[in-house]
Amino acid sequence: MPEGALVAMDGKQAISDLKKSMRGYFWVAVAFTVILNMLALVAPIYMMQVYDRVLTSGSYDTLMLVTAIALFMLVFFVAAEGGRRRLLASMGRFIGASLDRAVLKAGLSARELLPSQVAARVSDLTRVQSLFVNAVIAPVLDIPFVPMFLLVMFLIHPILGGIGLVGAIILIAIAIVTERMSRDALEDAGKREQGVQADLDHALRQRSAVESMGMNEYVVSAWQSQRLAALDGSLDPQARVNFFIASAKAARQMLQVLILGAGAYLALNQQVSAGAIIAASIIMGRALAPVDQSVGAWKHLIKARQSWGALKEFLIERPDGFAEWRETVPLPRPEPRLSLDQAVVGLPSAEKALLKPASIDLVRGGIIALVGPSGAGKTTVLQTLSGAWPLHDGRILLGNRDIADWASWDRGRYTGYMPQDVELLTGSVFHNISRFTQAKPEDVFGAAHRCGVHEMILSLPMAYDTPVGQNGIHLSAGQRQGIGLARAFFGQPPLVILDEPTAHLDRQRSAAFFDFFARLAKVRPNKRDTTFVIATHDTRMLSIADTIMTIFDRQLVAMSGAEYAAKVRELHAEKEASAMPAETTK
Repeated sequence: MPEGALVAMDGKQAISDLKKSMRGYFWVAVAFTVILNMLALVAPIYMMQVYDRVLTSGSYDTLMLVTAIALFMLVFFVAAEGGRRRLLASMGRFIGASLDRAVLKAGLSARELLPSQVAARVSDLTRVQSLFVNAVIAPVLDIPFVPMFLLVMFLIHPILGGIGLVGAIILIAIAIVTERMSRDALEDAGKREQGVQADLDHALRQRSAVESMGMNEYVVSAWQSQRLAALDGSLDPQARVNFFIASAKAARQMLQVLILGAGAYLALNQQVSAGAIIAASIIMGRALAPVDQSVGAWKHLIKARQSWGALKEFLIERPDGFAEWRETVPLPRPEPRLSLDQAVVGLPSAEKALLKPASIDLVRGGIIALVGPSGAGKTTVLQTLSGAWPLHDGRILLGNRDIADWASWDRGRYTGYMPQDVELLTGSVFHNISRFTQAKPEDVFGAAHRCGVHEMILSLPMAYDTPVGQNGIHLSAGQRQGIGLARAFFGQPPLVILDEPTAHLDRQRSAAFFDFFARLAKVRPNKRDTTFVIATHDTRMLSIADTIMTIFDRQLVAMSGAEYAAKVRELHAEKEASAMPAETTK
């Protein structure tokens, strides 16, 4: 990747630029639509010629001529229809190509959102694309040409035109009523369906625990009740839509009967020709077809509109998705020095901070052990130090540079992070350790050697080329954690953050891990190239660490090992002292 930076764009401007880029597609689609609707008059004109000219003259030559002309024109009709459908599919692909990266990038940076919420926005993009790819929007393009067909009917005879106009008004009224009576209900039903799907995904991710502890029946029953509730919620609005669809079809059939009956009446009175009866019926069918088809596709149109609104709001609120690459002067590798300046740590989605403001200057190149009771916020602190979660206030500095002002692609090169639950991306072990970069093999092997997992990787079926499967499904928890460790060590970044790094390692690999830090502890901190922040309960790490960070009374504090031991003794003494009166009473 060339040196540079990602410069964020304005979300509204990016959406506006997308619309401008689609204008060319739109006008070509309009041109195809004009051709299609003009050629739709070929069949009624042909019928009038056959009935009014061929049958009265008995001329085979005339029949052959008008038939040849009609077939020739219909070839263009087929070409225009195919061209429009292909163009609409290209529009769908263009929308996807323009927004898919932006949606995923914005979703990855939207730390306050659940994975299911990000997946819902990707589904929204797919739904908008399908509107064009499946030509669902085609009838909407044809609706502006309804007046043209009605005008032709008026030219044949005003009564026939009047019937067509009344029919168009009836179908348009049905479409409007359908939209107003079903829009909100269908949107609510769509949201419930998304919730059911999110719960299903969550249950499937935990199927091992569900199966092993016999919770299958509960999970299935709960999901089924939610699904049935969602289906019941969609039945009423869908029933209304189906009623209006049936009403529109019935209205069209009645109008066809009326137009044929009126045409026959006018023909009996010598006001129109016999061919005009059939022609008027065909033209009215063509005039009302787009409206009728729009009513039938109303559910899809409403869902697509809802999806576009949600997608647009999502991208406008998170313009990082539209960040553009700009070449910049490469910044030097930061010093392995981490400091907090009035940093306020909390969950991204929470209004209230988890911890009080903290200002701490950690030892350059230090081994920092983070300890504290369960639920105190250690993982939240590590997520924030790594830059994965934003601060509520204050700054975190790596080498005197605020990580909040640092593009993630650049900062990530200088940060190694292993979460408590290691998740791997689909690919090989080598790709995951190298973070999917064009890395040299010796750099990947070196990272695995440093954290003591090289031999474990060699024992895999294809060593470093072993595919890990989706989310590392082909590996054990210990193997995933070992690969996660090597990934964090890759590139010897100036900051490495580890959350319970030995929780799933066996005794041999755990010993190798601590041997690495024992050797590292013999080197003076200012001679080291990396600062390590490690959440742990292992006393071996506490004895090795240069600094111990802990959480007391919602306050993040740093102290030496001796100070921490004294603090622990003090707390134990206070606890024993408070227990003594109770024992005396007994």
